[in-house]
Amino acid sequence: MSTTATDQAVSPALLNQAWGALAQGDYAQACALLAPYASQTTEDPLLAEVWASMLGAVDDERHLSYELTRLAGRWAEESRVVLAIAQSATSWAGRALPLLAPPSVDPLPVQEGSTLPEHTLQPVIWLASQVVTFCLEHAAPSAAEARAELYLARARLLAWGTAEAEESALSDLEVALTLNPALGVAWYTLARLHLAHARWEKSLVAIAQAREAGLKALQLTWLELVARTALGGDEAKRSPELWAELDHEGLSLGAGGRAVKRGYEPQLVALHSHMAGPSGGYDLTQGWSLERVWVQPLSPCHGRVLHPTFSALPAGYDDLIIWDPQPATFEEHEGDERPVFRAIACLERGQALSRPLPLPRLSETELEALNAGLAEGVLYDQAPHAPEGEASGVICWPRGEPLAPILAQLNARWAELGLPE
Repeated sequence: MSTTATDQAVSPALLNQAWGALAQGDYAQACALLAPYASQTTEDPLLAEVWASMLGAVDDERHLSYELTRLAGRWAEESRVVLAIAQSATSWAGRALPLLAPPSVDPLPVQEGSTLPEHTLQPVIWLASQVVTFCLEHAAPSAAEARAELYLARARLLAWGTAEAEESALSDLEVALTLNPALGVAWYTLARLHLAHARWEKSLVAIAQAREAGLKALQLTWLELVARTALGGDEAKRSPELWAELDHEGLSLGAGGRAVKRGYEPQLVALHSHMAGPSGGYDLTQGWSLERVWVQPLSPCHGRVLHPTFSALPAGYDDLIIWDPQPATFEEHEGDERPVFRAIACLERGQALSRPLPLPRLSETELEALNAGLAEGVLYDQAPHAPEGEASGVICWPRGEPLAPILAQLNARWAELGLPE
C-alpha cells in the first residue's frame, strides 16, 4: 500500500477502514491508510479525529507532543477532535506513567483567562488538559451529553496529577455525571480513582452506579473484587463467586474474610511511597520512592511481601498488600516477560519487624552462612543492587521479640565467620 503524499481528498470509505483498523487494535494498518493524507489533517476535521485517535499507540513522548500540539492548534474548538486528543494522551499515560514519580516541578502556566487551576502535571497531560479546557470555555457543545464527555476526558487526564489535580478530577467527574447521570464510563472512572487512593466504600458505590447506568464491562468486577478484598469481612463474602465469573476458580474465604487460594506463583509488585497504609491514609506530598518486590499472592490482587525492603515505604517484609490487577508494565526476569503490578495499599502488618542495619557488603555465600546461624524468624539481607563496597542491610525479626539479643547473636555469628569488619 502506497504511503506517498496525495492531494486527493480522503474518502469516507477510507476513513471507515481506518476506524475499523483502530477498533481491531491494528494501528499499523490505520497508519498505512492515513499516512498519504497527513498534510490534510489541518483541513478536514473527520480526518483529524481519526488521526488523533491513531496517536494513542505512539510511545515516543516528543513525537506525540508534536502531533497533539499541531492538531490542537487547528482543532481546539472541534469537540470530537479534542476528545480524540485527550484519549490518546490518556492512553499514552497508562503505558508510560504508572511507575514514574508524580510531577514535582513548578506548576505549568494555564492559558490566560482559564478557570482550570494551576497544577503540576506531566507535559503531555498538561497539554491535552489545556486543549479540553479551551474547548469547554470557548466552544462547548450545546448538548449536555457532549459537554459531559469533555469533563470526563479532562478528569481522566487530571487523575495523573498531584493531590490538587485529583481534587479537580473529582470535581470534573461530578460535573460530568450531573450533566449525564447515565454516563457509565464516568462512574467507572470515578470508581478507579477512588480505588487508586484506597477509598474502598466510595469505589463500591461508584461501581454500583456504573452498573445501574448500563455498563457491563468485566473491568467493573475486577474493581469490585479489589475493593471487597481490601475491606474483607462481610464485604468479601461474595468474592469467591465473583472470582469464578472472571475464570479464577478455587478461591475460598480465609483469614480476614478474604477470598484466598494457595499455589500461586510469586508476582512482582511495585511498592511506592504514595500507597496507603493499614489505617487507610496516604500522603501524596511525600517524596517519591519505589521498590519492586516479590509477593506471594493469596488471590489475583493481594498477598504478602516475601523479602525485606530497602526503602522507607508504607509496606515491607511479610506485610499484606493489595495491588491493581492491571499490570503497570512488563519486565524481563530470567528470560520471561513478567508483569509488574502497582501497589495500592498495605492492608495489614505482618509478623515481622525490620530496621536498617548497614554493614559491609557480603557475598551470597557469606550471607547464607550468616543467616544459617541466626534464630528462627530472624533474617539479615542486603540490597541486591547496592554499589560494591557500600554498606547496606536490613535486619528482620519476629514482632514482639526484643531486638537487642538478636543483634548480639548476629554480631557473634559475624565474628565467628570472620566476616569483614
